[in-house]
Amino acid sequence: DNPTTGDLIPASVTSIGESAFVDTALWNNPAEDGVVYAGNWVVGYNTVDAEGKEISISTVTLKDGTIGIADYAFLSCESLKNVLGDITNVRYLGTGAFYNCTGLSAISLNENLSEIKDYTFYKCQSLYSIQIPANLKKIGRSAFYDCHTLSEIDLSGGRVEEIGYFAFFRCKNLRTVYIPSSVRTIGRWAFHGCSRLERIEIFHDPDEIGPWIINKSCTIVCQKGSRIDAYAQEYGFQTEYVEIFRGIRWIRSDRGQPQ
Repeated sequence: DNPTTGDLIPASVTSIGESAFVDTALWNNPAEDGVVYAGNWVVGYNTVDAEGKEISISTVTLKDGTIGIADYAFLSCESLKNVLGDITNVRYLGTGAFYNCTGLSAISLNENLSEIKDYTFYKCQSLYSIQIPANLKKIGRSAFYDCHTLSEIDLSGGRVEEIGYFAFFRCKNLRTVYIPSSVRTIGRWAFHGCSRLERIEIFHDPDEIGPWIINKSCTIVCQKGSRIDAYAQEYGFQTEYVEIFRGIRWIRSDRGQPQ
């Protein structure tokens, strides 16, 4: 049987661990662009082909029918700049899938992706653009840690419920972030180290919010007297107050000063 056929991996599989197929025939026979497939899953990459020739990995084009990318599949593939092909149909994106891909500049994701797992885009320092999927519910721990170039993250159109620890830690080009009412949990240091972040807008009260989610230089825009307001006072953050009436928001003239 051809080991690259789609039925190699059962349809019930939703994750494949790091280096699961290393030193197998699959691993030693990558596609022309260096991608290693196991059925309809990307399980890694190899910079040497079956004949021992080096493969320069800059742009990869996922084959039709690709449904998953394994944990740490492109670990430290620093030359990778673009992922094309069937990427928007990928339903499962593994932990650390693009960990330390420092050259990756932009990527599109499946609108039905429900989770960006821990460390998925960790230290992707050239990543400047990413569209948050409409059905995303969770952004994992350190998912965008140290993505220096990322200047905008739009959560407003999604269903995100949880932002994990260090999720956007040290994303130095973020300037404004709006946290939609769907978000129930914001993990510790989620936006800490974002040195240019001026405002974070949180108009509702999440169920859980960790310590030091932002730097002291950032202002929390919230409703006066809310739990978020109390949180800001506890940590000494400046606040700017907003009024909401029948879905219409406007900024109040008074500002809260840290106690």
